[in-house]
Amino acid sequence: MHDTDVEGGGSPPTGDDLKEHHAHRFSHYEEAAKLAMVAHPLPGEDIDTPYLDDAQMWLGVYRELLAFKETLLRDTGHALGTISAPGREEVGKTDKVILDAEARRFRQRLSLWERRCEELATKS
Repeated sequence: MHDTDVEGGGSPPTGDDLKEHHAHRFSHYEEAAKLAMVAHPLPGEDIDTPYLDDAQMWLGVYRELLAFKETLLRDTGHALGTISAPGREEVGKTDKVILDAEARRFRQRLSLWERRCEELATKS
């Protein structure tokens, strides 16, 4: 069955019915977008750890995550030149916004862990 097919052979949904029809497909996307906008810890992350090796591990995690997002942003930038203007506009309003927000969040967390590592290193 295609998204526009309706059981019983009726018309495809329109307006609010269409939004409701597709809402379940995009709920995970909306949640991911919300998470990208807020600087929150990853599961198991504890900025108050008294252990330098824990802080260094989280520093490494955020370096990896930031490098990954920066690669995606770079690749997205290159790919934008290969798609239509409407496609570029859509990616610019959605995917790129979220990637930028996630990279910004990872930079913030990375900076936080850099400071924490410095604090813990001076206590050693």
